[in-house]
Amino acid sequence: MIGVARTHSDAVALAKNKKPGLILADIQLADGSSGLDAVNELLRTFEVPVVFITAYPERFLTGERPEPAFLISKPFPARDGLSRREPGAVFQRNSKNRAPKAAAG
Repeated sequence: MIGVARTHSDAVALAKNKKPGLILADIQLADGSSGLDAVNELLRTFEVPVVFITAYPERFLTGERPEPAFLISKPFPARDGLSRREPGAVFQRNSKNRAPKAAAG
C-alpha cells in the first residue's frame, strides 16, 4: 500500500505522485467529494485498475464511471478479508501512462 486518501484532492495528489498499480476507491469521500470524479480525473493521465468499495452502488451505476472498473458493495462479511482494507487505499505496482488523446477538430 502506498497511501490512503480521504478526499478528492488528496487522492489526486497521492496518485499523481506515486503512480499506483491498483486503486481501491469509495464513491462518497470523507469531505463529501466524489470518488468517481477523482478516479475519472486520474484515469485521464494513466491507466490503472480500479475497484470501488462503497455503500452507494447506485451512484456507480448511474454516474460517469470509469471503464474497466469493479464494484464491491458494503457492508460485506468480515470473513471476506476486505473489511481490513481501507477504502481509498492505493497499492504500489507499475502503472502505465496514458497516451494523450487527439484534440477534437
